[in-house]
Amino acid sequence: MTGEIIVTPLMAAHLFAGVGALTLGIFQLFFMPRGTKEHKRLGWFWAILIVFLAVSALWDLLGDGWISIPGHIFTLATFILLPLAVWSVRNGKINIHKYSMIALVIISVGATIALTVVPGRLLNVWFLG
Repeated sequence: MTGEIIVTPLMAAHLFAGVGALTLGIFQLFFMPRGTKEHKRLGWFWAILIVFLAVSALWDLLGDGWISIPGHIFTLATFILLPLAVWSVRNGKINIHKYSMIALVIISVGATIALTVVPGRLLNVWFLG
């Protein structure tokens, strides 16, 4: 074994979904007016991407053990904060929705950075050699 990383179709889908979710989340957070139909539509698309990321991360997390603690935090946060955010916005609790979404974006950015610096992971190899 040469230590090279084999990118599976699930990993590729996870990476594409991650780039899309990160881009869309940051766009929604900083540049999109809140409460519009476009915000709501893009929010649902973002939520689908985030759920896919959390579920697809479970396969990766099962084999990594303690190295994937940032990934576990992201997955757990997604399964707690995303339903909370949807419930809160539907019940008029906009501040809970706002802070749940901000927390999810921050956690996803943090998990991406944390998992990039772990040696032996794909993003580490790509960005840090």
